[in-house]
Amino acid sequence: MDQDTYQSGRALATRHLQQHRYQEAIPVLEKLLGVDRQDCNVWLMLAAANAGLQQYDNVAECCRRAIAIQPDNAVAHYNLGMALLQQGHPDDATPCLREASIHAPERPDVHFQLGNALFQLRQFDRAADCYRRVLDLNPDHAMTHNSLGAALLNSRNFSGAMQACMEAIRLRPDYAEAYTNLGNALGETGQYTRAIENHQRAISLNPALASAHYNLGNALAAVDRFTEAVTHYEEALR
Repeated sequence: MDQDTYQSGRALATRHLQQHRYQEAIPVLEKLLGVDRQDCNVWLMLAAANAGLQQYDNVAECCRRAIAIQPDNAVAHYNLGMALLQQGHPDDATPCLREASIHAPERPDVHFQLGNALFQLRQFDRAADCYRRVLDLNPDHAMTHNSLGAALLNSRNFSGAMQACMEAIRLRPDYAEAYTNLGNALGETGQYTRAIENHQRAISLNPALASAHYNLGNALAAVDRFTEAVTHYEEALR
């Protein structure tokens, strides 16, 4: 295959990926790798095609191949970490995402996903540090404020959790998850009336949010409103 044909193949594979034709992209990319197995970008394109098909074992293998060629490739480390997270392996994903953060410190999404992996591992203080790094780069990211609130809540920093959740709500007034996280922080400090109000607000915004029904049930039970609490526990289960 001459260079022009090779580049045409890469262009065709790129079009397939852009148009979400992942199955069509794979044989084109495999043919290119048959010509040059040291093309890191083609391995990453093949990883993207497999990710589109939710074939995460294949994604991980392609990313490892890319890393073997370019050990400092942040995209390869990040995509490997994300594939491992999708497979339910936050312990394996964490070092990959940390490596990506070293090579791409300016990417807020890398720090955010590293925070998520650490959160799943119940390393809440370290997760909070990652979320703060995201906010250094993108202070108006409501989801990160909410995630920071959840991490601080689990670290029992209730005032910090309230502040983070309220900032998420300021940025995104319809953010149901932030309202119920705020409600949890309020409940932990004995402010049950305000906690109930925030859980109810979350449910009004997203009636199918099971966690809000469960959290409201807890807040109602804390003030001996057991019949109402049972109703919301049942709704959470439903």
